Amino acid sequence: MTKKVLIITLLATFLYQTGSTQNSFHFGISATPYYTNSWPGKMFLDIAGAEFGIAGFSAGLFVEKQLVEQLSLRFGAEFSSAGADSPRQFVTWPSENMNGTYQPDPALPKGVGFRNVYRFVDLPVQVRFLPKAGRPFFLSGGVGPLINVHQKFSRIYYYQNGDEDFSNEIRDYGGVGFGVRLGAGWQFPLVKKCMLELRPEIRVTKLSLEKIGPRYFQMGLQMAAHI
Repeated sequence: MTKKVLIITLLATFLYQTGSTQNSFHFGISATPYYTNSWPGKMFLDIAGAEFGIAGFSAGLFVEKQLVEQLSLRFGAEFSSAGADSPRQFVTWPSENMNGTYQPDPALPKGVGFRNVYRFVDLPVQVRFLPKAGRPFFLSGGVGPLINVHQKFSRIYYYQNGDEDFSNEIRDYGGVGFGVRLGAGWQFPLVKKCMLELRPEIRVTKLSLEKIGPRYFQMGLQMAAHI
């Protein structure tokens, strides 16, 4: 079974379960803007140095089952991204020193950096707990597998006047990873039975089950609506 077929099958199963159990399950949508950065090992830091965080996002669907008054279980599928920028490397060109003095050429880039963005489908199982029944505040946590879709690799050229130029390359990045998330938030009634959630959240994403596979941490605010 190919990766795309597996993703479609999982999403179809999810939607079928949503439709067939909507009388006893809550269901909804979520969107999360993130600050995302790599979580490298010591060896990588010693060789390449610390990377810089960039913006990320996540959006998906979920089904939630109320177990008891203060505890519920949530299943979902989210399309997500994580990534980081490498440290910028500054360069000069031989043509800028040909007459014995340095004369910067504004047409040539003065620095180069790299950006890695990984996109994947996250399939978390989450627990939501209300410390006090009937109150809006809740705690949440979740774990689950993820299916890698692709990696976008960008080379960024920096110029003297502040301009930037991107050279992009899309790479297939298959395999399965694993993610963990923790959060706390508030829920508010919107209309009738529809609820709005605002949940600050921290995620740790391991994009490969291999020991040296890339790892990322993400901090964001999830916005969700469910009925």
